[in-house]
Order: sequence, then structure tokens, then C-alpha cells
Amino acid sequence: MLTPKAFSSCLAGLLLLAPAGAVCAQAEALLKPDAPAAELPKLDPEAESRRTRAQLIVDEAAKLFAQGRYGQAISALESALELTPKSAALWTARGWSLFYAGKMELALESFDQAIGYNPTLVRALNGKGMTLFSLGRYPESAKLYDRALRISPERELFWRLKGISLQHAGRGARALEAFEQALTIDAESKELWKLKGISLFSLGHYGKALKAFDQALELDPTLEDAWMSKASCLVKLGREEEALLLYDTALRLNPLSAPTLHNKGVTLEQMGKTAEAQRLYRKVVALHPEYVPAQQALDRLQMGSE
Repeated sequence: MLTPKAFSSCLAGLLLLAPAGAVCAQAEALLKPDAPAAELPKLDPEAESRRTRAQLIVDEAAKLFAQGRYGQAISALESALELTPKSAALWTARGWSLFYAGKMELALESFDQAIGYNPTLVRALNGKGMTLFSLGRYPESAKLYDRALRISPERELFWRLKGISLQHAGRGARALEAFEQALTIDAESKELWKLKGISLFSLGHYGKALKAFDQALELDPTLEDAWMSKASCLVKLGREEEALLLYDTALRLNPLSAPTLHNKGVTLEQMGKTAEAQRLYRKVVALHPEYVPAQQALDRLQMGSE
């Protein structure tokens, strides 16, 4: 009863689904040069002039990127690349701009160029991993994070993204290992505890999943999706009455949640309370006509009553 939609809610803090505010905060980091100015090698005057002009363009591109004007940022970065075509940082910045513009194949090519010039640039490896993930190439994405982790094994984000890629690839046991490794770095991450719970649930370890969701809720009792996920564990453990109470807790936090309303309806239906389930399915369809599982459940019940 834990749907892909519920799993995807755990990705909200990641770059893949970063809100505009997060993009603004990350723009400077994503578009920064290869090294601080003091560390850059001395060049002949003409090359130094090209690099200075390129950096001015990059500064402007960073502003455009932060404003969500990705097309203009891409054009600016391409102008900078004409001046310094072997800059791994510029190819990486172009890749991120293309990524946020939704041009995934071009982003992939740009990150490949960056990695070709600097195979240890983790911003480029991360970008390629995120792009592969967005293209549904989950095993390849996981391998990219393995490569990034060989360079930066302390990066919790890379363990998390590796785990998410593996989970989507259907490799739940390996995903669980990655989430547990991430938790050794940041045991206070509510998102990691939710991800661990979802991974355990997918493996059929409902009791352990329940404990993981409890950990997430200890850190933040307002996590509506964690209450819903905990309820789904209780249903699997045959504790439907307790599950209904937790669905109600989740609905107090988000009364319009389609997954929670639907899952509560499924539980009621399993308990033989068909009329109540039907009422909830109708409510979901009215509020969220795009939410297909509720319409399917309603159609099935209506066909059964004919």
C-alpha cells in the first residue's frame, strides 16, 4: 500500500525536486570555478584575459541560473566555453543549467565533457547521476554514486541518492545498505529514516519498517506521509483498527491527501466496510480526478455491485 507517490515524497529535499528557493541558494555553488582565484595557475596575458572575461560571463550566468532563466544561463555559459573550452567547471555548470531546463540528454553530454576533463569533479558526477536517474536509468545512476563515493565517502547525500537509485532499480536490499550507511553520517535526518522505512517495507520487513517510521516521527511528528506509511505497516501486520487511527492522524495534518484517503479506503474495504470505502474513493476522485488508483477502486466496487 506504499505507492511510488509515497516513495517520491521522500525526495523532496534533493536536487532533483529542489524548489526555486533551493535553486537560488545552490546557483553559486553549482557555477563556481574549478578553484579559488589564488589557486589558479598563472597564464600568459592573452590566456589570463580570456579567463577573466569567462569568469565575468560565469558571474552573470550564476545570476540568471538563480532567477530560473536557464536558457539565458546556458547561452552565457556557452559563450564562456568559447573562451575556456577545457574548463570542467563550465561544462558542469552548463550541465546543471540544461538539467533544470529539462534538457536531460544534452545535460548528460555536458556532464560527460566535464568528467572527461576532470574525472574526480564530484559536482559533475553528481549531476550525471541525477540526470541518469531522471531518465529512468537507475542502475547507471547508482554506479555513478559509487564512483562519487570513492572520492567523497563522507557525503551523506551521495549515499542517499545511491540508495534511491537502487530502490527504483528494484534492488531493495542494497538500497537499505546505502540508507543505513547514510544514517551513520546523519542519524538525525527524518528523510533518511523515512527512506529506510520504505526500503524495509518493500522487502516485507513490516515490523522493522514500523520502527524506522517511528524514528522519523520522533524527529518530526508533523510528517503526514510517515503517519500514512506507519499505518500501511500496521495493515500488513493485521492491525487494521490501529491503522485507521493513524490514517486519521495523517489526515488531520493534510485533510486533502489523496494517497492517505485512498489507503484508508483500501483498509476499510479489506475490513468489509465497503460503503465507507466507496465514500472515501468518491472524495478522492472529486478532489483529485488525476489520482487514478481511487477511480480504479471505485470502478471495481461499482462493477461488483451490478
